[in-house]
Amino acid sequence: WMVGVDGGGLTKLLIPPNGAVIPIISPNGDRLTYVGSQGLRAHTMPFTPGKGVEPTELEGDGVDGKYFTPMDWSRDATRLAGYVAANNGRPAGVAVYDMAARKTRIVSSDLAWCVKWLPDDRRMIYFTRNGAELVVLDTVTGARTRVDVRLPAPSVADVFAFAPDGRTVYYGAARAEADIWIIERGTAGAREQ
Repeated sequence: WMVGVDGGGLTKLLIPPNGAVIPIISPNGDRLTYVGSQGLRAHTMPFTPGKGVEPTELEGDGVDGKYFTPMDWSRDATRLAGYVAANNGRPAGVAVYDMAARKTRIVSSDLAWCVKWLPDDRRMIYFTRNGAELVVLDTVTGARTRVDVRLPAPSVADVFAFAPDGRTVYYGAARAEADIWIIERGTAGAREQ
């Protein structure tokens, strides 16, 4: 489904046979990618709301027995940034998918759930090490730069965004706290039957 920010224009996009997660619309608004709810195969389709267009599997999304999960379009809509996952669904590396070549290329063995392009469409940014490390990766040279940030808690690794100029990162952090209670079954006041 798609809806305007004002709550109007509710439009059904598609009914995928195997469910859909992580829908991403291309910057020029003409294509949609998503992953089936099993998390193994990426799909693409022309973005024509209300026209009943059928999605197709993203050809060439597998590499070395791993499956590509698209997370972000490049600004020129020629490539997708994402991660590759093993059959168990766990991340197994950071990758780029080339739309014209229909090919996935692993660019880092870092484990990341969410990968975004920086405005130059050359570098990617992602959290790794369970959200404790922010990395900028140059997809041309392979240079990996750890950004020195003082995170108050590990990032929620699969959701973050940054300002259009690429200079400010917005993320959520998770901090767990718990109390332990012990309940004992007492006999005081209990009646015998």
